[in-house]
Amino acid sequence: MAIQKRLLSILKNAYAALEMVPVGNLRDTYVLLQRIKEAQALCRKGLPQTAYGEYGEIYDGLVTALNQVLSGKAGNDSQEILFLCKELLQELVEETTKENKFKKEMFFLPYKASMWDSLESVWKAADEDKENCLAYVMPIPYCDRNPDGTAREWHCERDLFPKDVPTLDWREIDLKLMHPDVIFYHYPYDNCNQFNHNSIQFRKLGACPNPLETRGFGDLANFESDVLYQISV
Repeated sequence: MAIQKRLLSILKNAYAALEMVPVGNLRDTYVLLQRIKEAQALCRKGLPQTAYGEYGEIYDGLVTALNQVLSGKAGNDSQEILFLCKELLQELVEETTKENKFKKEMFFLPYKASMWDSLESVWKAADEDKENCLAYVMPIPYCDRNPDGTAREWHCERDLFPKDVPTLDWREIDLKLMHPDVIFYHYPYDNCNQFNHNSIQFRKLGACPNPLETRGFGDLANFESDVLYQISV
């Protein structure tokens, strides 16, 4: 799962950083605390409430312990507290690795608001499945073409989507970094369209042990199932 992978990356980096934090270095301890809070927020978002409970207790314990070190309340116990934090982080890594209830992240990348109805029912089903899915709608730009195929004018119709559909700004999202579990989009062969062209582009990145699931609407996608593709907009 995409969230699980990002969460493990944060936790492992925090564990490595903790091993290098000298007692009394408040700056490094503060940075570590922010990483733990980031991991906690991602874990809370990525798990059903019923599954998050035991993780929440561990994260709360870590935050409390690091705050004690930062405030000076830990006193001579700072070293012991940091050692305890290391053990708790190790437990989080182990439990997160085994966890199988993380939600799937699904991105919907429409470009024309008038065509949203072809994706809407799928998005609604995913959006309503709060226990298993996190569904995002991110309208992407498209351009009108000149006769020679070059871009004449770019458009982004995000403001034209229904008000009950929350949308993301494509300029603020790094899909390569997020590597969501599923992506839905219109017309994978849009480069053959003589009149307009959406901005989605694919570039092979090599073998993917956990393939990105990508579904196109309108034509069959020309993908290899075991190859990772970067999607840029």
